[in-house]
Amino acid sequence: MSAPGGHGDVCASHGESGAVSDDRAGSARDDRAGSARDDRAGRIARRRGRREGKPDTRTEILRAAYRRFAEEGYERTSVRAVARQAGVDPALVRHYFPDKATLFLQAARIGYDPRALVRQIATGGRSGAGLRILRTSLPLWESPLGAGLVVVAVREPRLFRAFADLIGRAIARAAEEVLAELGAEERAVRVAMVESTTGGLFLTRYVLRIEPIASLPRSVVERRWAPLLQRILDGEV
Repeated sequence: MSAPGGHGDVCASHGESGAVSDDRAGSARDDRAGSARDDRAGRIARRRGRREGKPDTRTEILRAAYRRFAEEGYERTSVRAVARQAGVDPALVRHYFPDKATLFLQAARIGYDPRALVRQIATGGRSGAGLRILRTSLPLWESPLGAGLVVVAVREPRLFRAFADLIGRAIARAAEEVLAELGAEERAVRVAMVESTTGGLFLTRYVLRIEPIASLPRSVVERRWAPLLQRILDGEV
């Protein structure tokens, strides 16, 4: 048995000190491991497009998208290109905007989805489709939104053309649906004729404002242009 204060107590003291040192070393290792995990998580989050301390990422994406659409047009702009310009991952862009059309509409500050034209025009089939084309598209151009589009046409002609193309394709898709029973070649010709007729009307009436077309009441435009469109859809052309 060791005397009090002898070698045994010293060993015990050393043992306790060693345990404390081991605890401290373990704690330090845990801290370093936790820090490493946090760093890895941060790197992963950044790779996935998340920005710490950046609650306005959605706004930054919209600004980047606006620049890309204005410079490259709708067709040549991809979600990946927008993500690259915004400095985020494409998955984050799709988190906020499910598809490119939605991104474009939001970037252009447009609250109207021209894809709704397809549903409105195609419902009811070929009969009366010419009038439905006008009754769904003319109010768009004559609303405050339409006035904004004309401003965009002056300020950013390429972006305006991209939006006009988006509307044109929506009308074309609707025309394709109502002409589904026709052969592919005949259907393509008639769809192109619908696009050129409506596009010419929109351009002369709302953008170039050529008289007297620019000042005609909407009801007169419907009465005069609907038969033209309807003949393209189901007449001998």
